[in-house]
Amino acid sequence: MSTEQPADTSNQMEQPSPPSHEPTRRPHKKLLTLVVAAAAVVLVVLGAGYWFFLRSDGKKPVAQGPSQQSTARQATPPPADPTPVTYKSTKLNVELTHRQDWTLKESSAGEVTVTSPQISYATPTGESTTGVFTVKIRKGVTDAMKANIEKAVAPRASEVIAYAAPTEQQRQYTNLSYAGQKESFGFFIVTGNAALKVGDSFAYALPLDGDFYLVAGGYGADRYDSLTFDQVPKGSIDSDAEAEAVKIVESLKIF
Repeated sequence: MSTEQPADTSNQMEQPSPPSHEPTRRPHKKLLTLVVAAAAVVLVVLGAGYWFFLRSDGKKPVAQGPSQQSTARQATPPPADPTPVTYKSTKLNVELTHRQDWTLKESSAGEVTVTSPQISYATPTGESTTGVFTVKIRKGVTDAMKANIEKAVAPRASEVIAYAAPTEQQRQYTNLSYAGQKESFGFFIVTGNAALKVGDSFAYALPLDGDFYLVAGGYGADRYDSLTFDQVPKGSIDSDAEAEAVKIVESLKIF
C-alpha cells in the first residue's frame, strides 16, 4: 500500500487565478480616448475663436445694406475732365469756355451759371465743408445783389486780368476785384476800370445801375441768387477752383 499522501491542493483552490488584464483595462482605454478627443475638439474651437478674434479685433463685421451701398456709390465723384467746352448765349450775346466737368445752365431770364464739381473748402472757423464754386454772368443786378456788393469791403487788392480773345467792342484788360470782409472772401467781381485796395469799401465804387454786365463768382451755390456766397478765409481765394473760374472769365467774349 502506498503511503504517499495526496497532494495538498487546498492552497491551489483558494488562490485566485491571475487577473485578466485585457478585460479590465479596455474600458479605461476607451474612456481615455474619448476624453482626449473631446479635449482636442475644445482646443481646436478655442484656437479658431482666438484666431478669428485677432483677425477681426474682436469686432463683428457689419453687413452693409442696399441703401448704404447706394449712398457710397452716389458719394463717388465723377472723374475729372478738363476737356474745353464752348457755349454761346444768344440772350446775353456772350461766349465762354469751361471745363467739361463744370456744369453750365442758362435761365429763361438770360443768366448763365457755371458750377464746378463738388470740392472741399474751409469755413471762416477753419472747419472743412463741401460745395461748389459758382460763376454768374448776367445783365444788371437785383436789389439784393446791389445791397451785398455795397456792404462788402476788399480783403485783397484788385488785379488786372486779360481776356483771351476779346471782340472789337470789348476791352482787352479789366480789373478783377475781391469782395467780402477784411479777413474773409465772399465773391470776386469784374469791376472794369475800378481798382480797390485792401479794406476799401465797394459802396459807390461801381456804377450798379443800368444794363451793364455782371460777372461774379464765389464758393457755394448762391441759392438765393443774390451774391450770397459762402464766406471763406481770404487765403482760400488761391485755390484750383477759383483759378479755373477766373479762366472762364478770361475766356469771355462779348458781341
